[in-house]
Amino acid sequence: MLSIQPNDPSKVSDLTPWFPFDLSFQKQKTSLHYQGSFLLNLRRPSRLPAFSRRYIKGDPVRLIDWRSFARNDQLIVREQRDEASCQVLLCIDLSDSLNWPDGIDEHENEPKKLEIALRVALNIAYTHLRLGDHVRLLLWLNEMSEPTKELLLKNGSQVLSIFERMKKRLFNHKILIDEAVEMNRNVRQADVSYWISDGLGGKGLEWLSEYGKIFRFIHVLSSLEGDIEWIANDTSYYDDSGIKKEYLGRVLLHNRQYQSRLKKWTKKLKDSVHSAGGIYQFVTDQTPISEFHTELHLLGKWGGNE
Repeated sequence: MLSIQPNDPSKVSDLTPWFPFDLSFQKQKTSLHYQGSFLLNLRRPSRLPAFSRRYIKGDPVRLIDWRSFARNDQLIVREQRDEASCQVLLCIDLSDSLNWPDGIDEHENEPKKLEIALRVALNIAYTHLRLGDHVRLLLWLNEMSEPTKELLLKNGSQVLSIFERMKKRLFNHKILIDEAVEMNRNVRQADVSYWISDGLGGKGLEWLSEYGKIFRFIHVLSSLEGDIEWIANDTSYYDDSGIKKEYLGRVLLHNRQYQSRLKKWTKKLKDSVHSAGGIYQFVTDQTPISEFHTELHLLGKWGGNE
């Protein structure tokens, strides 16, 4: 079970956009002169021996070093690959279910799932922008079948401004909605897409797998949903009136059925992400930031526009 340790600065509940983190896409870059985190599949002639290799049938003729051929009668190709900005889609689920925990007096200071989702999204956005990538923030509003609003994030300063304003207003997502515009659907497929949600709506997986060559589902839950030891015997997690007796604290705590169903549900969700060709990552307010970033770092193993 997850232990609850408030005010631990190493937890995702305190994650900020500027928290240091390097995506491993950087390892794919041959020169820091170029911006962006991905290699373009675009080749151009080079005169440098370091970019030489033997000719392979089907290579463009313009890449052949004809002077080298005249000297040693061998077809040598000298090519260089350019680097470009990665196209990133960040989609945040703004469904009502992310406003939990709400109305629980003894846990009123615990961060809501929406706050965690926003902290995660802005940290990822800031990281990509620092690398010189292009980032579009998509907003999936409650009860919509697909994202309808978007916000083009132009630079890190914009992300920091949004973060500070939302922090002052207890991470009220209306700040994003007010600045967003109608989503532009005439945009080419992104290189990387992130879908940040608590998964309760069960939407978005197929849509994002179509719009991102690399697709990551970040499953955000509250630590209180994984550790129910805080529930009182005579109160109900689902219904404060206590009418649904099968959900009373004493039942949930003693028959362990809740934990079993939670485990099966998260596994089913994880399997559906993998079936869509994506990567699954689980995050709560108590997830160590180092663990969160380590898992994100593995994204680079899928990397490149090869």
